[in-house]
Amino acid sequence: MRLAGVWSTLVEQKGAIGLTGDIGSGKTVFVKGLAVALGMEATLVTSPTFTLIHEYPGKTPLFHFDVYRMNDKNDVFGIGVDEYFSKDGIVAIEWADKVRPVFLKSYTWVEFSFVAEKSRKLKFFGYGDHSRVIRALSEQCENAQ
Repeated sequence: MRLAGVWSTLVEQKGAIGLTGDIGSGKTVFVKGLAVALGMEATLVTSPTFTLIHEYPGKTPLFHFDVYRMNDKNDVFGIGVDEYFSKDGIVAIEWADKVRPVFLKSYTWVEFSFVAEKSRKLKFFGYGDHSRVIRALSEQCENAQ
């Protein structure tokens, strides 16, 4: 959850992040960390698997998508995801590998994998302007060790 908070401070008021990994690998927990960093209660955040999107209003809104049940990018465009990319706020998409073409030129990509039962490995990738975000995130992680 801490990494999510650091990421949110680096992108400021607007950003997109794609989250990929197996069930239970930490995608929703990461979004809870984003919510807390944006001044929201973590308990408000639940997986939107059946509703597809949860909107969490705040100074910086959080738009949380779960596209697990989507078949392709056309399904995602059908629910209006492209409109959210143009809004101020953070767009977080779980199962983003299913709809990668919907992402704009500037976004962060996170791959979650299991290391042990209670341990996960996260790989961050930055595209466009988000490449500087990943560099800054890496520096903060190195300085914290």
